[in-house]
Amino acid sequence: MRRFARLAVLAFRLPALLPAAFCPTTALATDNVVDYACDGGAPMQVRYHIDDDAASVSHDGLPEIRLKQVISGSGIRYSNGYFTLSSKADLASLEWDETRISCASVSVPDMVWHHAAGDGSNSPSIGVSVPETDNALVNGRCRVGQPNVTFGAAVGGKIEGAPLIIEFFADDFRHSYSGVVSGTRQEEGVGGVAIELPAEDPLWDTLKRRQSIAYRSGGHSVTLPLKGSASAISGFLKDCEALAERTKSDVSPAPAEPAAENFDPLWTTCETLAAPHTELPERPVSVKFVNATDAHRGVLIIGADGQPEQRADLDPGQSYAAESFYNQLWMFTDGPGNCLEMYRARPGVELFKITAQNGYFGPE
Repeated sequence: MRRFARLAVLAFRLPALLPAAFCPTTALATDNVVDYACDGGAPMQVRYHIDDDAASVSHDGLPEIRLKQVISGSGIRYSNGYFTLSSKADLASLEWDETRISCASVSVPDMVWHHAAGDGSNSPSIGVSVPETDNALVNGRCRVGQPNVTFGAAVGGKIEGAPLIIEFFADDFRHSYSGVVSGTRQEEGVGGVAIELPAEDPLWDTLKRRQSIAYRSGGHSVTLPLKGSASAISGFLKDCEALAERTKSDVSPAPAEPAAENFDPLWTTCETLAAPHTELPERPVSVKFVNATDAHRGVLIIGADGQPEQRADLDPGQSYAAESFYNQLWMFTDGPGNCLEMYRARPGVELFKITAQNGYFGPE
């Protein structure tokens, strides 16, 4: 108890000696804020100023101490000549005089990692969300065995499919990835930055062994909780690998196309989505959609209110059997969610092949 009391006394005496050390700091978009639980249950919050090679520390509610990064043989270290903060992975320590307190990072509550193996209509998936809510931070799927993951982020009004850089940083890992804006047209799910993330990428291992990691895109930082990530990630990557193997080994001949009277594409452009939508007649029809492209395609149904609703994710060669209604509009999208082509349901049409290729949807 004496050492904490002494720290409190020092916190109010040192400003006169080291005025810059205790200047209050404002959290910036480039700060990675980590909460720790220390010896005796005392809380400690550290703002890692990524662009300034500095950190601001507040222990047990005391004024913040600003420290500069110094050379460290292992992990990362900050000091002002009196206080020294050391951190590695999810552990940290604060030292002064002959006193040293040990701390461990605290996971963000509520968010849960989960994964699904997929089925004939949906590829394996992984996500981070608050159970039984629409609050999600990560959403990923396998695209012919290649993981594609969207990390929730504020994209600053950028259009769907626009290129955007996302950077991940921790004391022992820092790497940038080129991605695209994804999910901005969806009312539910994750909107942010989508990146291709091969199973051998070192970020997966980092996500599995830490309790949290920060990432930044468009000037905004997010702390991603990682409790329970190892099991979900291992299962997801294993299912992605299995999907890739099945795709390679599938040498069965393509099914014969149906007779012409049963194969009527009724293809239409994405501009159809902007046309007025009337109430659909209750005349049921069935159709099978086949992804005849060499890339992932999303299958969405358009309601009478003109709003799309995700129904399936198809990798090349996969199909989805749908129950629809006469004149019902369906939309087909690329991985980031850009509309590529549409279909209007008709009786007697049993098959629709998705053939539109990827396009560029960035600024013209």
